[in-house]
Amino acid sequence: MMLDFRQERFTGFVGNEENSGQQGQVAPRQIRSGGNVLPDSNSVLTVGGRALTKHSHRDHTSSWWGICKGSEQDKNDHAFKKMTEIMDSAAWMNVHELPGELPTIEIRQKNGYGVRWTCDGAEFRGFVEPQMADGHVVGWIH
Repeated sequence: MMLDFRQERFTGFVGNEENSGQQGQVAPRQIRSGGNVLPDSNSVLTVGGRALTKHSHRDHTSSWWGICKGSEQDKNDHAFKKMTEIMDSAAWMNVHELPGELPTIEIRQKNGYGVRWTCDGAEFRGFVEPQMADGHVVGWIH
């Protein structure tokens, strides 16, 4: 199911819970819950928590992602807070396809940090770094 944004401004979708439940729309709170899913393993680290551990080491200043430390539950909580922070301060949102024709919703805040989900809101696809020249070459380290 692809989200229907024709009747809703992007900024209204991101910051507004009152339209949740309308057919074709996924409320922000429902989307965030996709990051709290446990992976197929014995770990209690959620998909969002695991994604945070991947991204936190890329920011050598620790100013955006913060330091990823503590228990797995601490990391899960930190990831959920970052998802919420990005969505609450959203400046940009796009629906596009990732390789494999996977419809994806991407939300970024003003400095370019962002999050991705499948368009039905069911699967958290990860955090994203700001766009940068040669990002893939340098491993998105900044």
